[in-house]
Amino acid sequence: MTSVIHTRTVGDTLTPIGVLLQQKDANGVLQPVDLTGLVVKVKIAKEDGTTELAPTTSGVTINATPTTGKVSYDPAAANVDTAGIYHIWFQVYNAGETEFDTFPKDGDTFKLILVQSRADT
Repeated sequence: MTSVIHTRTVGDTLTPIGVLLQQKDANGVLQPVDLTGLVVKVKIAKEDGTTELAPTTSGVTINATPTTGKVSYDPAAANVDTAGIYHIWFQVYNAGETEFDTFPKDGDTFKLILVQSRADT
C-alpha cells in the first residue's frame, strides 16, 4: 500500500489538488483511466474514518484531455479549515451515475495533510 501525500496549510484554497487516476490493464500494467463521458466525484474522510465530505462533483475537474486520467479537486474553504490528516478518494461513475469505481485502487490512498501556519499559532 502506498500513499500520494498532499501537504497544505489550513485555509489554502488557491491551488487545486491534482491526481492521476490509474488502473491495471489486462497485463497488470497501470494505465490512466479514460474518463471520457464519465462523472467524477470526490469523497473525503478524516484519519479516524468519519466523513468530512460526502461524494460530490463540486470542485472536481476532469483534465481537458480525459484520456489522461488526470483530475483535480479545488477544495472549498470549509473543507480545509481544520488541521489534520484526511483521506481522499475519487469515485468514477458511468454517465447515468448508477455504477462507480473508487480510486485509488489496491488499498492505496491519496492523503491530505493540513497543517497550521506559523502565523496562526
